[in-house]
Amino acid sequence: MNNEMSGNLLADDYATKDLYFAAFLHIKGLQISKLEKYGDSNINRINPNQRITNPVYFIFNNKLRCEQLEELFWGGVGDELMVNIKDFTTAVRDLRSRAFSVNRTVSQLENTFEEQR
Repeated sequence: MNNEMSGNLLADDYATKDLYFAAFLHIKGLQISKLEKYGDSNINRINPNQRITNPVYFIFNNKLRCEQLEELFWGGVGDELMVNIKDFTTAVRDLRSRAFSVNRTVSQLENTFEEQR
């Protein structure tokens, strides 16, 4: 979990920016409680002109289960890692679409606010 999000999370929430790990958690039955935009910061970019590829945190409930699956996912060992590849690719496409729709919606709201000034 990224520490910069800890102030906005409930005690049982778990946040990740990693699209593939979020898809894995989703396939394993964990529900996304919300998506939260993390902004246009240059902190995680190699160069300031680099495009952010995933503009949101995926926030899940059940922090303990997410942390257990995180160890398996990054460790790369265990029967529980096995997932249906079609389900995985579908989840990746769905989450990517949801992530970018959040980004577009927030940008549209910001532009509308600026126009009203």
